[in-house]
Amino acid sequence: MISIIICSRKSDISVELKESISSTIGVDFEVIVIDNSLNNHSIFEAYNLGAKQAINPYLCFIHEDVSLVNSIFGWGKALENKLSDKKVGVVGIAGADIVTRIPAPWSAYRFAKRMNLIQGKADDSGNLTFEKRFLPANVADNFLPVVLLDGVFLAMRKDIFDEISFNENLGGFHGYDFDISLQSCIAGYQNYVMYEKIVLTHYSLGNINQYYYENLIKVFRLFEKHFPILTGQSLDEVPNVFNIERKQLRRLCLNLMKVGFSYTDMICLFKYYSRLIKLPSYIYVIYYWLFSTIYLFRFRCIKQRRLKV
Repeated sequence: MISIIICSRKSDISVELKESISSTIGVDFEVIVIDNSLNNHSIFEAYNLGAKQAINPYLCFIHEDVSLVNSIFGWGKALENKLSDKKVGVVGIAGADIVTRIPAPWSAYRFAKRMNLIQGKADDSGNLTFEKRFLPANVADNFLPVVLLDGVFLAMRKDIFDEISFNENLGGFHGYDFDISLQSCIAGYQNYVMYEKIVLTHYSLGNINQYYYENLIKVFRLFEKHFPILTGQSLDEVPNVFNIERKQLRRLCLNLMKVGFSYTDMICLFKYYSRLIKLPSYIYVIYYWLFSTIYLFRFRCIKQRRLKV
């Protein structure tokens, strides 16, 4: 018995989504829609509210812009069987089996990505195209252990909410998936990506903007004393963690500039994480010069465009 919890920008979800669930889940279920059409709740608040209303022992938080019509009948039973193991924390359909001390989307861990979904995206003409994302390609297991999970689909036992819940102090609509995934790991549970029977189609890409990184950094600050955390195949990467973090720090700073962080804020974060991972001084100097040069170039380009206008 599963409670499907959806935070919606409308008063109700689509008939198509309801039918895709009912025709494939294969177990008793209820759908709890948290009406957020007036933007009264953060995603953290909405999901906690849905969990309190749930009457079933298993919870499944999903986005409203998805479909499960391509799933094999009975994915709900397979999910229940996995979650009945008291060692299991959160189960999803995409994530990564590593997290380091540098804030980064789970998809940034290219060697560690675990995925089982169909992702939709608009092409240059605005037409929606779909791509099957199944990683690793040769996976033979029905479930693979991970640390981080994507928020498009998050399932767990209701009794776990006696220990963990979505951190409403964070607010907004980003970082809730990292928050609950990391809480689960630190509480001693193992998270998984599910490959058995379920095939979720996601119709839109996430919006990685300044608000996304602001919340991501907040989540990482909360848990950074526990990092790095590795599981599954990424345990082989333990000797390479510093090199991974060094590359992630460079990518983080470039992304912060891209989404609109000020030069001052970006440099402050660069200095903080450089100290945290003990970045060698010669790399620090190179990165500092690189980021300053790029920022100055971007500033000049923007200024020139404004003068032309």
